Amino acid sequence: GFKAIVLGKYFECEQVRRNRSAVCVARGIVFRHREKGAMQDDHCAKILDLFRQFPELLTADGQCMQLRHLTRVLQTTNPAVFTADVIRALCVGLQPDAALDELHAEIPLEAFVRSVIIREGPVAAPVVEAIRVRKLSGDLVLTVSRQEVSGMTANTLKALVVEALSASDFEIKLIVRTRPLADGEALEPLVPIDDVLDIVAILQDLPTLDEARPVVEQLDVVRRMLFCGADTKHLEGAMRLRTVLSAEREPPIGAVIELGVLPRLVELSSDPS
Repeated sequence: GFKAIVLGKYFECEQVRRNRSAVCVARGIVFRHREKGAMQDDHCAKILDLFRQFPELLTADGQCMQLRHLTRVLQTTNPAVFTADVIRALCVGLQPDAALDELHAEIPLEAFVRSVIIREGPVAAPVVEAIRVRKLSGDLVLTVSRQEVSGMTANTLKALVVEALSASDFEIKLIVRTRPLADGEALEPLVPIDDVLDIVAILQDLPTLDEARPVVEQLDVVRRMLFCGADTKHLEGAMRLRTVLSAEREPPIGAVIELGVLPRLVELSSDPS
């Protein structure tokens, strides 16, 4: 029942003796089960030697390495295990979280080895990103982990974006690889196995009628209301059209038909919400 801890994953130990333990480095994976004193120090030194094989990547004092270089070195051993997201998660606590957003953040190597790779007790699995949402400007809005993306739809993600940006007065469009996501589209099948799905969130002002002008002169705005992503605007647009078509004299029936909104009105009328 004794398990070795491997970067948040558990592997059964084949041989474990009472009051004995070991650290193994194989294929770039470092794991331990109970070990104390000089033996631990010896293995720490061996692992530190891995980093010191790249003196040109160390800081001037030889004690630290920038996060980007640390990632590069570990990926030379096993790129499938040491992804950028995993390494960042393992560095949490060694630097302020904000600093870890910068690839130039300096990571103290001995602290990294002792406190991250070789640690006491259970290791929580690193939070691995599945989705990264950014604005057109490139600013990060939010991330979604691989655990959270299960069962998530574009509508769910839109709600998270609205909350993160306090953008209730805007329509949110989510773009993946130049195409917009459909509201009910499942996101999990779109996430690459070994990479992050980048999504662009575009904020647009919700269509609003000018109360100083007749609605019949703003039918294009009513059409945008019916097709935008806000339920309140759907209802307002339908009610405005009903009012226009209820005019006693010359209701603009032809103009409404030409808008091409009749199928949309049928769709909305069949929606129980």
